[in-house]
Amino acid sequence: MAVLLLADVNDGQLATDQVAKTLTAVKSLGPVTVLVAGAGAGAAAAEAATLSGVAKVLLADDASYTHGMSEPTAALVAALAKDYEHVVAPSGALSKSVLPRVAALLDVMVISEVLAVHDAATFDRPIYAGNAIQTVKSSDAKKVMTIRTATFDAAGAGGAAPVEKISAPVDGSLSAWVEDKVASSDRPDLTSAGIVVSGGRGVGSLADFALIEKLADKLNAAVGASRAAVDSGYAPNDWQVGQTGALHRGRHFGCDPASGGHEGQQDHRRDQQGRRGADLSGGRLRTGRRPVHAGAGVDRKALGRGQIAHPTAGF
Repeated sequence: MAVLLLADVNDGQLATDQVAKTLTAVKSLGPVTVLVAGAGAGAAAAEAATLSGVAKVLLADDASYTHGMSEPTAALVAALAKDYEHVVAPSGALSKSVLPRVAALLDVMVISEVLAVHDAATFDRPIYAGNAIQTVKSSDAKKVMTIRTATFDAAGAGGAAPVEKISAPVDGSLSAWVEDKVASSDRPDLTSAGIVVSGGRGVGSLADFALIEKLADKLNAAVGASRAAVDSGYAPNDWQVGQTGALHRGRHFGCDPASGGHEGQQDHRRDQQGRRGADLSGGRLRTGRRPVHAGAGVDRKALGRGQIAHPTAGF
């Protein structure tokens, strides 16, 4: 058995955390070859070669694969897949665009958001917005999978895998790159941050959502938002968390979180700020439990251990 791992590369930089966690997820399946595609991706390939568990790195240094162009990248992966039983990638924008095309070219199913690997054909994945875990067994000759990296620890450095340059005929006529619009921030990456502070549509307005950002800055945390908050214009799309957004591992402070915010939180510490009506001042955080609401006139001392002030107080 062998594994082909499609690495995510942005502006020539390897998404190291995501690739390293995917390595941990699939290391039991056999030797892992990492595919790095895109113009000027030599440095990313060299970095991938240093990750523990990488057997070989394939470098496709061609502009056709840059910016995550789906059709040529999928064609490349499908052409290479004959030598591998498993084709995997960290769950994200690239894999969600490329791997379904790869699966169609190979005439197999996609196994998405893998949480655990039991053996070469049996995997766990979430269903019902993360409220249940499904164990699936695939009879396909080749397994095409996206990996939910929030479930796994990152593989360490210390490897010295060889880097092999490859080339393949490319048809880039179906689509063309126009531009990338990427928000830059000094905050930690949302998918790997130790602490995430998130808000939903109930925060009320774009101006009030700024309180979430101020709290995140105080805690050196990433900022998250529900899909409803993103759709309402309170936050950019790349802050979205939950079922249709980014998935994270670590402590999560949610101020009026919406549906989907629980997904990916299993077995991890989660602190949630409840809301009743317009009164947020009496909320209490409890780890790993449902929110407790305390309105005006409630004796806060009677709430017991774990009480803290409303997270946006003083900002």
